[in-house]
Amino acid sequence: MAASALSERILIDSPHEEPTVSGWYLTSGPELPLNRLSRDITCECLVIGAGWMGLHAARRYAELRPDAKVVLVDAERIGNNASGRCMGFAIDLAHNPRNQHFAEDEKGNREELFVNLEGNAYLKDAVERLGVECDWDPQGKYHSAATEGGIQDLRNFSVALDRMGQTYRWVEAGEMREMTGSKHYIKAIHHPGTILLQPAKYLKNATRALPGNVDVYENMAIRSAQF
Repeated sequence: MAASALSERILIDSPHEEPTVSGWYLTSGPELPLNRLSRDITCECLVIGAGWMGLHAARRYAELRPDAKVVLVDAERIGNNASGRCMGFAIDLAHNPRNQHFAEDEKGNREELFVNLEGNAYLKDAVERLGVECDWDPQGKYHSAATEGGIQDLRNFSVALDRMGQTYRWVEAGEMREMTGSKHYIKAIHHPGTILLQPAKYLKNATRALPGNVDVYENMAIRSAQF
């Protein structure tokens, strides 16, 4: 990247290359057009890494500054990076009922819920307004127990949900067995709000839906930065 005033150079370690192509990526549909830099360019905003944070940072900056040139660079193919290899859960509330302090940390839980709901709303806007296809499925999540100790963890978890005014329901062993085909789980809490999605498909299609003032380059590892 060319710059008018350079004061310092930062060397960056070589990125870790994924040894395989992920299953999410292989089932995510057509690849993005592969653009690579062959010359120096200038831009108002450079975003390194097109994962969940980088992709949405580029989108949001471009939305707020429609006259600015934004450049988004990823070392690999978008969707085949670490972000595209996640489980595909867009969670609204933390899912760690074993944490002994979970029920007591009402302030922290509310703050996390607020941030996650804002994030999920931004994802939903991409799906509904921008047409980003990603197998969006807002089915919620199950917190399951296989032991009496696990059931006590769920009771503690329900205390926190009650304090926060959250909607949930208890699921008994018969329904769990019918749903999973296993007798392993004996009780569960279903908490709505979590969304399932195909992460690689979302990342690729959200890239296609970026504002026109964003230029995207893949297979371009940034090894140094000057500012």
